[in-house]
Amino acid sequence: MTDRPRGYLVDFCPRCSARMPRASPEQHAALQMVLIDISLHQDWPTGSGRLRGPSFWWQLVAAAYDRLKKVECELVPAMDDVGFDGNGMDFVRGERRRRQLNNVEISEIIEYANAWCAEKNIPRRREKKAA
Repeated sequence: MTDRPRGYLVDFCPRCSARMPRASPEQHAALQMVLIDISLHQDWPTGSGRLRGPSFWWQLVAAAYDRLKKVECELVPAMDDVGFDGNGMDFVRGERRRRQLNNVEISEIIEYANAWCAEKNIPRRREKKAA
């Protein structure tokens, strides 16, 4: 029997087999906050005037982070011959869901998104400190 709380999930580092606990609720909240800040201030494509929601920005941030980490992705023929762009192709990459991130990945993604915000002069709200 372990002394971990029920439902406690861990990943293992592929290089050293160290345990990497799943991201905490506080880390998920921090990621959501940066995604909301981006969605409120950055149009996409830049200059289009079209603001996108946090879910859209999650997909872009996750894709950029995956490229940074050299995660494989592919442009493949679409099952319906229409695809995401109407030209019969779809973009497929490894599964990445926020609830499955470990604490190291989410910290790196938050840092990456914050750096991108700084580069683009996107104003960030600050988390309130507990009293």
